[in-house]
Amino acid sequence: MKKKVTIKQRIIPEFFFPQTIQKIKETRDSKFLLATGLYPPQIKCFDLNNLTVKFKRHLDYEVQDFQILTSNWEKLVFLRKDRYLEFHSKSGCHYQLKLKSQTIDLVLDPINNILYSPSTSNEIFRLDLSEGKFLQSLKTDPEVFLSCSGISPVSNLIGVGTSLGYTQFWDPRILKRPVGVINNFSITGKNKNSVTTIRFNPQVNYLCYTGHKYGQTIIWDLRSFGPILVKKMKKRTPIKTIRVNFKKNTILTSDEKTISLWDEKTGKTWNIIGTQTKINHICSIKNSGFIFIATENPFPETRFIQNLGEFPRWALNCTLNNRKEGKKFQKLKKKFATEKNFGKKELNSGSFL
Repeated sequence: MKKKVTIKQRIIPEFFFPQTIQKIKETRDSKFLLATGLYPPQIKCFDLNNLTVKFKRHLDYEVQDFQILTSNWEKLVFLRKDRYLEFHSKSGCHYQLKLKSQTIDLVLDPINNILYSPSTSNEIFRLDLSEGKFLQSLKTDPEVFLSCSGISPVSNLIGVGTSLGYTQFWDPRILKRPVGVINNFSITGKNKNSVTTIRFNPQVNYLCYTGHKYGQTIIWDLRSFGPILVKKMKKRTPIKTIRVNFKKNTILTSDEKTISLWDEKTGKTWNIIGTQTKINHICSIKNSGFIFIATENPFPETRFIQNLGEFPRWALNCTLNNRKEGKKFQKLKKKFATEKNFGKKELNSGSFL
């Protein structure tokens, strides 16, 4: 039986919400974390260098999704479940804008400064953030119901999933029709296997990953719109999030209860992480093996997986003011041969995060 090492000092003491955590995202400059939670609906910003709460704000309605408009935390936009877009600046809420129909999520094109929001019907709204006005919407077939979206950080190609099980790809320069369509029925053999999440490779512009209702994750080659690999999960439950670690050729996929880590080339699973409660969202810290998991619990569950990357530099700051705790932390770091869990039990006993 392994000896349990307890760190009494938490990494971020105030990283909790009254009821549940919805989403966690890292800023592009890797200096801050932003998280939304319930209840009441609120947003918290965490300074990773100082391991403190930068600010906390309450919102009027529950958040469906949000995007960070700048490299840091200073400009944010929230998609609320009451059809409002709520824009925040450094000082707080700046402007609220109501959409004409309910939308699913938000996608930001940082190069052209355009915000995309696919509706639950067949329309994709486009908001020009520089001009402050809506552009001509992208429209699909009337019988198509959209389910998720994503954008390539390399080519700016927009991917939109549908409830019928196929994925459309739109070029922002072409508004009349999608430049490509992928139907997964011939691959998965299941009709109406709706697309639940879309992710693009941050380095290779022709690789796209789609998660589906019945637990499949498919890697697509957009040059031919053909599948490279099909990964099937045992539980056959909807894929909620996909994260790509291109340096380690590893894919992280999650459903409501587990996170699977598997090889991008072979599809072989080399680690499965379980959680005590339903998973809402995953935030994988860039250039490290640290993962924050937003669940139905007030506190996040976190993992450090050494095979994915090094320990983040900011995590070591919690030992600077306490020499005894620092020695324990260094011993704990050496014990991270594969993975270490910081969950609810350790939170209750005073361990960190």
